[in-house]
Amino acid sequence: MMGISWGGFNCLQVAAKQPPALKAVISLCSTVDRYADDIHYKGGCLLIENFGWASTMLSYSSRPPDPLIAGGNRWRDLWLSRLENQPFLAPLWLSHQHRDAYWKRGSICEDFSAVHAAVLSVGGWHDGYRNTISHLVTNIEAPVKGIVGPWIHKYPHYAGPRPAIGFLQEALRWWDRWLKGAETGVDTDPAYRAYVMDSVRPARWHPER
Repeated sequence: MMGISWGGFNCLQVAAKQPPALKAVISLCSTVDRYADDIHYKGGCLLIENFGWASTMLSYSSRPPDPLIAGGNRWRDLWLSRLENQPFLAPLWLSHQHRDAYWKRGSICEDFSAVHAAVLSVGGWHDGYRNTISHLVTNIEAPVKGIVGPWIHKYPHYAGPRPAIGFLQEALRWWDRWLKGAETGVDTDPAYRAYVMDSVRPARWHPER
């Protein structure tokens, strides 16, 4: 199972459910703590992204269903029903300003030992979810490896800032090891591989690099 952002959240949350068929996951740009290390609260402080992301979700969920999938003219009735009943999520998030059951659900930091599948965690220094990689490598008992690069909230074979990595090749090594039992060398990889950012001295003009 593999996913990025909310898909990455899902990978970890499903792994914590321990379905027998799930042997390995690759989770990118995700979190282990929905309360303290997501877009809602940091250090107990309300983040403005609550409103930005709630608005984004409202725009997503306000789109009409595909008539080819909904069938006939039914799409219009489904769309109107959706518009009349969908929630605006910001008030819901604001009603949970402390770590309560709402945030604990889906936060695997509540019980790292629940994860039994092998986990490859990937993220970037320019992403808000950079802390997850070290948390997973430090805390879960299942096979785990972490990679963090200079990237934003994207897949690292095409994300910026550069350099990119051969992420698809890394993913294939992971799948072959844990799904096929092939010796791909991932067992001997460092637990945590991190790109070390260059320092830049102050200047009036920075040449292109």
